[in-house]
Amino acid sequence: MSAGVARFDDPARLRALLGLELDWDGHRWQVVDILPEGPMVVLQATDGAREIQPNQHGDAARRVPLRREVPARDADGEPHPDLLALLAAAGLFGPDAR
Repeated sequence: MSAGVARFDDPARLRALLGLELDWDGHRWQVVDILPEGPMVVLQATDGAREIQPNQHGDAARRVPLRREVPARDADGEPHPDLLALLAAAGLFGPDAR
């Protein structure tokens, strides 16, 4: 694991991404939360993309902004490819990293 990626393995360091906006996976996203379990980066679409949110019975209840949870690590403990792609899209990883 490279040193640049290792720093995004820790939920405390991932919190630095909160509020970040980026284009990734066909949508405009904002990092809205970091879940310590995993850890996971929670994204919410800011481009108007929506999904149906079910109620407690599983019935369609309302349309809400699209959300995605991106794991920081894969099953082997290595940086998850989706996290690397997200960081690259934000310019925080790869040859064009800030």
